[in-house]
Amino acid sequence: MFRTNDEVMSQNDEVMSQNDEVMSQNDEMMSQNDEVKSQNDEVMSQNDEIMSQNDEVMSQKDEVMSQNEEVMSKDRIIFVTKEDHEAPSNAELVEDDPNDPYEDHGLILPNGDINWNCPCLGGMASGPCGQQFKDAFSCFHYSKEEVKGSECVDYFRSMQECMQKYPELYPQEDDSEGGPSGGAEAAFAESASTDSASVSVPASEEAAAGSESPAAS
Repeated sequence: MFRTNDEVMSQNDEVMSQNDEVMSQNDEMMSQNDEVKSQNDEVMSQNDEIMSQNDEVMSQKDEVMSQNEEVMSKDRIIFVTKEDHEAPSNAELVEDDPNDPYEDHGLILPNGDINWNCPCLGGMASGPCGQQFKDAFSCFHYSKEEVKGSECVDYFRSMQECMQKYPELYPQEDDSEGGPSGGAEAAFAESASTDSASVSVPASEEAAAGSESPAAS
C-alpha cells in the first residue's frame, strides 16, 4: 500500500514538531541547570564568608586566650583553708622585674639602666632635644671618670645649644648660665646619687658638663 505525499509530509511535520518539543525541553533543562549552578555558586560564596568570619572569631579567641595567659602569668591566686591561714606563712616574695611594663620604677631601674619613661624627667627625653638629652645623660650616668661626667662636655654643649633654640620649651633659670632647669638637674642629681655618696653634682651647666674644662680645675 503506497502512501501519498501528503501523508509523508504530515508525518514529517509531526516528527519535526516532536523534535522541536524535545529541543524546547532540553533548553528548559539547561536553563534550570544554569539556575542551580548559580545557586550553588551563591551557597559557596556564603560558605566562604562564613569561613572567613569563623577565622576572625578564632583569631579573636586566640588573642583573648593570649591576654588571659599573660594575666595569669602575672598574677597568682592561692586558695587557703582556715588552718593554712592560721599557720605561719612560707610564701616567697618574687623580685621585681625591671622590664615589667606594669611595674612603677624611678629614674634608674634596679638593673642600673635608665628609665626614659620616668615622669621625673619632665618630658626631657621626648622633646625636640630628646636625643641630645639622652646622649648627654647616658654619658653622665655611665661615666667612670674621677670627676663624673668630665668626658661628656661635647654632649652637654650639643644639648644646651639645642635647648637654646626652643626657649619656650626649655626655659632657663639664669640666662647667664645657659643651663637647663627642672627635670634635667633633678635627673643628673639622682643619677649621681645612685653611683656614690661622695660624688657632688654642680648646678645647671656645671652639673651637665662637669664644668667645660674639668682638667683645668
